[in-house]
Amino acid sequence: MLPLLILTLTAVPSVETRTPTPKKRYRVLTPRALCRKYRLRSRYCTIPRLPPYGKIQALVRRHWQREQRGLRSLKLRLRRAAYLPNFGLEFGLWNNLDTSLTARPGQEFYQNEEAGSRQFFRIQVKWEPRRLIFDPNEIMIFRERRRERALLDARLQRGRRLYFKWKKELILYSARPSLRRLLLLEELEATLSTLCGAALGRVLT
Repeated sequence: MLPLLILTLTAVPSVETRTPTPKKRYRVLTPRALCRKYRLRSRYCTIPRLPPYGKIQALVRRHWQREQRGLRSLKLRLRRAAYLPNFGLEFGLWNNLDTSLTARPGQEFYQNEEAGSRQFFRIQVKWEPRRLIFDPNEIMIFRERRRERALLDARLQRGRRLYFKWKKELILYSARPSLRRLLLLEELEATLSTLCGAALGRVLT
């Protein structure tokens, strides 16, 4: 007997091949194209190069020292004033009225009155050598200096936060420019420029 071969055919369902639809590609504007689109004139139409933080810190400190020149001159004037004496001038006027009674035996009393006025001038010169060593007003200057150091530290901390936020936004702006980030960069630069005394524009390239 011949072997009986049974072939079983199974129906394989047909699989439809779908071609993936291409994703929509959004066009990313360059900083220059963004400025042309909105007709802007800005430093950020190109990606500027930020100065290092040490230079920004030096600008903030220099601007602060210019604002506090009055305190240094005040201390110098206090030291010089210790060499000068204190002058005082006094003027006075008073009236005198002298009354006297005289009596003699067998006579009535006699009353004599003498009126007059006197004027006087008094000049006083006083000098305190101890002020050459220590002036009590220097305590006020010391307190003012301590308060200014605290304000300087607060200003430097604010400048540091603004600088690194500015740098972060510039990196994001260079990767994906947008109008919102451009305006934010302008605002951060203007705020940091007030801390530097408008000297920030000279160090930006």
